[in-house]
Amino acid sequence: MRLHLKPGQKGTKPLLAQYGDRLIWGRYRDDAQRKKRLKTAELAEPDWEPPGPRFAPDHIVGLRVAFADVEVRDRVKQAGGTWNPQRRAWQLRYDRVVALGLNSRIVDEAASNSGCPRSSGKNLHADAQAPSTVGKDAHIYCWIPASCGR
Repeated sequence: MRLHLKPGQKGTKPLLAQYGDRLIWGRYRDDAQRKKRLKTAELAEPDWEPPGPRFAPDHIVGLRVAFADVEVRDRVKQAGGTWNPQRRAWQLRYDRVVALGLNSRIVDEAASNSGCPRSSGKNLHADAQAPSTVGKDAHIYCWIPASCGR
């Protein structure tokens, strides 16, 4: 960062003329790769209001909790969470998710084992490959969806 200027300082007149009272800072920075000086303006938006909550407080949301994450899973259970095998996710009221600080774990879709977003999971038999044998009695089953194009 080369310059960090308040409104009214030398070098901010064009920004002040363009943005007026909304201007908070003007910044100038040199880009060595492109050999250019970049100008940025930080603006205040007085009419802006933060978006409301994503869900109603009593809305049931899905949560992704790893199997090995026993501590979080126990907290979800204590808060009244239940496991939904169809969605492969824990379900809990949104207000309780916020209280537990688990917002980042909210999921919109069911979990997938395929690793391929295009796979619907409907054609497991058609997508499955034949088992390969390793050792005397071991079998390894590998499932790669045909729709992934791998």
